[in-house]
Amino acid sequence: METSCSCYIDFEPITCGEHHTPKARKDHKCYECGAEIKKGERYHVHTGLCDGHWFRVKNCNQCEQIREDYGCGCIGELNMVVKECLGIGINEEP
Repeated sequence: METSCSCYIDFEPITCGEHHTPKARKDHKCYECGAEIKKGERYHVHTGLCDGHWFRVKNCNQCEQIREDYGCGCIGELNMVVKECLGIGINEEP
């Protein structure tokens, strides 16, 4: 996976992966921004193999939307990619 923004962030591509959107049965924390995912909300789960290591992360809808809008394909580095591309982090005021 590659980013479509003009910045250069060096990350390993995801070898294989899966994405699904369950409904939360309990509260969770977004892996990308740290926001609370509340019981009953839909959220995004990414699992896969990257750089020889398996991962499983839970993301809020806002972070997933940013990933879709800006084409940032990396998992766990979204805030860094957005900051590099746009000059502002996910949770920072413009």
